[in-house]
Amino acid sequence: MFHFMKKVFFILLLTTAIHAENSWLKGLSVYPGFLDRSGHAFVLGANYVFRPDNLFSPKLSAFISDNNMFYLSIGPRLKYKRFYISVGPGYYHEGSGVDLGYDLEFKEEIGYEIVKNIHIGMFHLSNAGLSSYNPGVNALFISFSGF
Repeated sequence: MFHFMKKVFFILLLTTAIHAENSWLKGLSVYPGFLDRSGHAFVLGANYVFRPDNLFSPKLSAFISDNNMFYLSIGPRLKYKRFYISVGPGYYHEGSGVDLGYDLEFKEEIGYEIVKNIHIGMFHLSNAGLSSYNPGVNALFISFSGF
């Protein structure tokens, strides 16, 4: 599974680099990262922001991990200068990774643009108390877009 994830990540990165002139790909970013509470699971993710230059935009987000976990969500993103923040509900599948207590998890993400098209950030997944068991999980990542 991990070998497959690396291939998917590099295909997404190459697609972004090759087709950056296409306006619909301008909002695509890909990222590697690490989750805590899961034996430091490696994650590969992608975000798509529908109007990346706007102050307020809808955002699709997904990631997969080497523990067969995956997550898919949609929610609003607020961008101001080099900072952004986003929130959104989504579907979480634990695979052999962390039991977060519920299939519906909320993702809160914050990021900062280091240089053009390279961001660092972190996110938190939590079921917001929908389940009596709510450990949450955090991740750090670096994302690449629009080369």
